[in-house]
Amino acid sequence: MSKKYQFLAYVFCTVISIAIFKVAVGLYVVEKGRDIFKDEAWLRYVYFVKEHLAREQLKDPTSKIIVVAGSGSLFGIDNTILSKITQRPVINMATHAGLSLDYHVEKVLPFVNKGDTVVMPLEFTYYSEDLRKSKWMCLNMLLWDKGYVRKMPLIRKMLWIWWSPEAFLRNQIRSYRKPKKFKLLAEDQIISAWKDAVSSREAKASEYSFKLLRADGTFQPPEISTFKGMPSYIFKISQTNINEISFFKKMLEAKGAQVILTCPAFINVEQTSEGDKCMQVKLQDLKIILAENGLILHGNYADVCYPRASFADTEYHLTTTGQRFWSATLGRIIIEAIGASK
Repeated sequence: MSKKYQFLAYVFCTVISIAIFKVAVGLYVVEKGRDIFKDEAWLRYVYFVKEHLAREQLKDPTSKIIVVAGSGSLFGIDNTILSKITQRPVINMATHAGLSLDYHVEKVLPFVNKGDTVVMPLEFTYYSEDLRKSKWMCLNMLLWDKGYVRKMPLIRKMLWIWWSPEAFLRNQIRSYRKPKKFKLLAEDQIISAWKDAVSSREAKASEYSFKLLRADGTFQPPEISTFKGMPSYIFKISQTNINEISFFKKMLEAKGAQVILTCPAFINVEQTSEGDKCMQVKLQDLKIILAENGLILHGNYADVCYPRASFADTEYHLTTTGQRFWSATLGRIIIEAIGASK
């Protein structure tokens, strides 16, 4: 064998060995390792509080409004306003648009009962991207919610570990050297700390924290808009994603719930009439494609398009004022959708 082929064979074997080592160590960590506080682990704490509030709501036999979406609805919905308009209790389980739809649905299923209305103001990425393959999703689940990964088939689990950034193993190893720094607090500790924060209002609106959840579960957004970037709303519609939305819609309906699909609130990106028309066309195209697949997207352009000043730090996070307006508008959309289904 020539030196050239010997070198290529050496490189190939080295790459395969590294891959096998990474996957093997990763599998061990997933099965035996502990969840750690790193990256977006504050979301784990947010879920602790939201699930606590949802369990409390289950004591009320009244049909409920249950929200499933990313951070646009975490920041954008005032539960008290929405409850007042719809005359129903609200369980807002929205958290982060980087989490895949199956993750969101898995979180709400225990709280869905016959007669409930599941509202899905999904961010546009849910129509275009396979978030289960995103490095953000892989890394965060492998760090602070290994239970989600453990339930995967072995091949998919191995692929996730292979796709994940090296930060997964690096931080996991560091967590054994500095356990206090990486330790995730238990649910009862978080609930206690949250109740103290509600009483003392100690959290600042500039930080992302479970302590920003008010007594009714509403996330307290910033009052002032600081977002200066150019919004990027993706409209590359994937049939696979639409099929996934249809699948989960049927799953929720099988539990006796009504599912209402709406747009999220978004920034009026273009200031010219020509630009506005372009966004309207994109939104209308999305509605048409969904309708062809038996899905109705409730609400219109005027309902969901807001000025830049209504948004806090990203193109989906509303300010306090924006939250009030969007909650009232969403309540009206829900009432109209429920009425149309009768």
